[in-house]
Amino acid sequence: MPQCAGTADIALVALPAYYGTVLLIDHHNKVGMENEFSRRRMVLPLALAPGETRTGSFFFPMVPSPRSLAVHWTAESGAGDTSLALDFLHDLHLKATAQPAAAK
Repeated sequence: MPQCAGTADIALVALPAYYGTVLLIDHHNKVGMENEFSRRRMVLPLALAPGETRTGSFFFPMVPSPRSLAVHWTAESGAGDTSLALDFLHDLHLKATAQPAAAK
């Protein structure tokens, strides 16, 4: 009768090697992602001289179904406020509700 011990030995070596590789790739991807966030991130408060421009990104905490983003600024000419409507994000970060099964 043939023995299956060789298959078990291969699995004992292959699975840890596979998961070790996956963890290494995940760590590498996470480091790359965090570096990119740091590179693009605009730090607040942000001071701009007249005529100066800056390019970057603002990252906000995840909020279920955000409605608007309020922005406040100050300048030599005074302060200002504006609100950006986020209607296009109305279903963002909401858990899907279970749909009742259709009657047959």
